[in-house]
Amino acid sequence: MAFGVRFDDRTKSVDERLLELTTAAQFAAAGISSYSQIAIPGGFQGKLPLGYTFQYFSREKLLGLVDNARKVGSYQNATANLYDVNERIYSAYGMATVTTGWGNIVGGARIEHIRNKSSAFVTDGKTFTPLTVDRDMTLVYPSLHINYDVTPQMKARLSFNTGAARPDYDQLRPNLSFNDANLTISGGNPDAKPEKAMGVDAYVEYYVAPAGFLSFGAYYKRLRDVLFDTSRTFGSDILNFGGTDRSQYDFATIDNGGNGSIVGIEGAIQQQLDPFVGDLGLPDWMGGFGVQLNATLNRSRAETPDGRRVPLPGASDAVYNLGVYYEKYGFSARVQYQNRSRWLDELGDFQVINGVNRGVDGGDFYWAKDDELDASVRYAVTRNVELFGNFSNLLGGPGRRYVRDTRYTIEHETFGRRYQAGLRVNF
Repeated sequence: MAFGVRFDDRTKSVDERLLELTTAAQFAAAGISSYSQIAIPGGFQGKLPLGYTFQYFSREKLLGLVDNARKVGSYQNATANLYDVNERIYSAYGMATVTTGWGNIVGGARIEHIRNKSSAFVTDGKTFTPLTVDRDMTLVYPSLHINYDVTPQMKARLSFNTGAARPDYDQLRPNLSFNDANLTISGGNPDAKPEKAMGVDAYVEYYVAPAGFLSFGAYYKRLRDVLFDTSRTFGSDILNFGGTDRSQYDFATIDNGGNGSIVGIEGAIQQQLDPFVGDLGLPDWMGGFGVQLNATLNRSRAETPDGRRVPLPGASDAVYNLGVYYEKYGFSARVQYQNRSRWLDELGDFQVINGVNRGVDGGDFYWAKDDELDASVRYAVTRNVELFGNFSNLLGGPGRRYVRDTRYTIEHETFGRRYQAGLRVNF
């Protein structure tokens, strides 16, 4: 049996200040007159014609003007953006392991008491009022793992497990920032709760000496309070000042939805020919060839804060990797292919219009399916000297994001291939 306790105390603070020059005399004293002072001669250097003029700027020249501005201006707190989030976690666990003739059973539980204290400012544009929000909760994570030795080479595993994912510190900040030009508001949500999961996994694993294995498994997880980076209409008049109605601005924040689930199967194999060369009558050099394969098929669902059913954010329905390699006589070469189907990136803004819940900005945002091919070579000249080469993104495919339907692309970017070669010396 084993027991333990732990205490964590973490704080994230933002101290943002803005260097301000407010008079013509200050700008003149700092030697700041126009953008041309920091411009770099020449036009656009990219290969894709933009159809409009483009100007680059010098970082060194810009920093030189900032140094001048410091002598005549003053730093002012960007009070609307300041925040301080503290998290304290008091935790303890107990665990028991029972060993039997056929394997072992491991069971236990972890308990956490979490205290969050978030501080920021509420503003009407003229005055700033400090706001502090205190939240606390207690979470318990029980688990049970059964490991069964089918044979000396084959293992069967059954696991009942729980877990939680807490919002990040900047997502818990109780302040708001708005942009009148873009009609947007962004901010944190101190009331966001952790996303909780209860699951069961079942796996069978077969091991081949010296380093090969084959595994297959299935899993199911039940989720509660699923967290979403969501965008919705602000729907409040607390920022309506200066003659501007901001209640209909687009509000980007994190929020809890309802329940969700993810169920799937996965398999993996890693094997080199070396252990079978003798039995198959193959030449010794062929023993260096090997293969690595893994594939996962998922089905996920989650309820959004507005009650819709969507895939779990970031979860693809299918992910697989295929790798072949050769390792022998100090030489190593690998080629790896990865593929994943589309996945939900961000929720769109949905509103009830004429009794129908419609996506007013097109719908939800997805990343399109993606595949990549990488390769590498290594040769150990001596135990301390190695030649190497890495070749990344050989397919050169794009990263593409679309809204609602794959026909409606809103972002398309490519990064090109990357080649790297060198000599590595270990002392």
